[in-house]
Amino acid sequence: MVDPKRTRPMTTAAIIHGGSENNPNPTFDGMIDTLPNRCKEVKTKDYVLSQKKLTEKVVSTEFKRKSKPFENSPGNIIYRFSQA
Repeated sequence: MVDPKRTRPMTTAAIIHGGSENNPNPTFDGMIDTLPNRCKEVKTKDYVLSQKKLTEKVVSTEFKRKSKPFENSPGNIIYRFSQA
């Protein structure tokens, strides 16, 4: 059985933002756009970081992806050698 606490918000958001079962992207776009525009940055951070799936799959992956170029950058290499 599908949990109505999970389906009702999606159904309502689809009505507001557009989207359908076949194409939920407008719904997701609207929901994601609403959060940072309606919540303070600290609260948005708390919401995102309190969700284990978001933290592990999105935040962690993005951090690793963006850290790699910095770790190999000339500025970081010079900094690491200057600290040794």
